[in-house]
Amino acid sequence: MLGQYIGVYVSAPSAATKIDAAGIIAGCDAVDAEVANLNNLCNEFNRCASSITPKALSFDGVTVGPIIENYTTASSGVSSGILGTTAGIRAKAIEVYNKIQEELNAEAKSKDEAAIAAANNRG
Repeated sequence: MLGQYIGVYVSAPSAATKIDAAGIIAGCDAVDAEVANLNNLCNEFNRCASSITPKALSFDGVTVGPIIENYTTASSGVSSGILGTTAGIRAKAIEVYNKIQEELNAEAKSKDEAAIAAANNRG
């Protein structure tokens, strides 16, 4: 993320006073960690289910193997969707933070340049 302008007389405030991008990113990281836990659970479930013979998974001649496979495939798709969404949220938070910081930096730089010019005119 973009840093603050530090001038001779005037420095820019942090964009963190306007948007908590670090908090948003931390929230996304927490969601991603839970998705990883879900993926681990699905992988373990699939591993256990695959060790059972199709006959053992059959009820009244209907095997549940394809149902388990569909569940784990669907779960993987949902996980990918969530991870894509959190990546987008992170990117947008950083984009907005940087835009705000650029504006704050430009304002501070302008004021700092004016203060430097005024000091030079006095001395």
